Amino acid sequence: MITFTTTDATNLNPSILGIDHSCLVRKSERIYHLLDHEHPDEEIALDVGQIKEFVLFDRHLRLGGKLRAVPAGYKLFATLFNAHHLGPERFTTFDIANGMLRITTDGEGIVWNHFMIEDSLVGWNRINDLSTSGVEGFVVVNSDRAASQKKAIENMVATMKERIKFLHSLNAFYNAK
Repeated sequence: MITFTTTDATNLNPSILGIDHSCLVRKSERIYHLLDHEHPDEEIALDVGQIKEFVLFDRHLRLGGKLRAVPAGYKLFATLFNAHHLGPERFTTFDIANGMLRITTDGEGIVWNHFMIEDSLVGWNRINDLSTSGVEGFVVVNSDRAASQKKAIENMVATMKERIKFLHSLNAFYNAK
């Protein structure tokens, strides 16, 4: 996330459509700027991939998923989006007080298509269609990747054990002399 200290509306390209929101300005095909009305001289640049991560994370929480690694900037983005969005959609928010996690899912879930971002611009494509039950696909992709990574780690550990065993035998050989 990059913070800009000036608001420059001259960078807007009117041919690039974006979500209708007072805190979000689409600057290019790949970049949205998040505006904070309390700090009007500051903007935060968000790549479309970050916004997709935010939408996926919101959906994960709405479907009862556990709080896992939070995408960078999600909390600020969700707070500003929810405070200034005129539609019924809201991002899930959370806070931790007295050691207790509280997840709030007010409003309707976020609709990916409202951001008017082509999936091909995201740079990764875990889920082609967020309007369907994409979280299950997300979990399957991640569990497949985790299984593959686990197998690679197991193979690496086995190789390391073999090398250690070999080094012990070499050590014993030289100590016997």
